[in-house]
Amino acid sequence: MLKDLAHRFKIYQSTVSRIINTWGNFLYIALGALGIWLDEETNLNLKSPWQRSFRSEVFSTYKSHCTFKGLIGMAPHTAVTFVKSLYEGTISAKEILKQSGIVTLLNPSMPIMVD
Repeated sequence: MLKDLAHRFKIYQSTVSRIINTWGNFLYIALGALGIWLDEETNLNLKSPWQRSFRSEVFSTYKSHCTFKGLIGMAPHTAVTFVKSLYEGTISAKEILKQSGIVTLLNPSMPIMVD
């Protein structure tokens, strides 16, 4: 990924790495200040929901535990342009993209990478 981004933007891989780390740290600080993190009791309940129906919705066979997935849109210059609520862990990245509504906001020439 670093090599691909470095090639696309004609910069060094170390620069790509530094940009990603900087934005990761920024998002950690900015989003952490919003108080969206769950307390330990709630977090443990999400890891192992007692309701079987809810557990099946958030259990990821890929990760082998209960998860949630989200979508963040970023512009080529690394600005965050779109943030969507969390989805249950069983949903695919492709389905999150469909449900998010972001595709209708993009021009046909804009590339999309989903993971």
